Amino acid sequence: MWRPTLTLLSFLLSFASDYLVSNRSVSIIVPGYGALVLHGMSTYALEHLRGVLAPTVNPTLTTAASTLGAALIGLPLYAFRQAIVCTSHLGLSFQHHSTVLYRWIFRQHLSFL
Repeated sequence: MWRPTLTLLSFLLSFASDYLVSNRSVSIIVPGYGALVLHGMSTYALEHLRGVLAPTVNPTLTTAASTLGAALIGLPLYAFRQAIVCTSHLGLSFQHHSTVLYRWIFRQHLSFL
């Protein structure tokens, strides 16, 4: 019961100290803390998934499912980033990077199935 409360209090203390000590506005500090919250939520979801699937499914398959889920979430974000960053050479460059990324994911992480 104390763990979530202490985590939240430490998070708020860190945010308050960053805001008060640095001479930056909140709009500069908030994206970093937003990324931290998103990372915490995704880590919690992964641990919950592993806890639910571990008793019934092979651990290798659990790892494969979490890797596939991360790829399904991450690849559209990566593609969107590439589309925004590489607008001048979107055609071949975007297709080449996404193909290389797909091959790497399947070769490295899903080959043990």
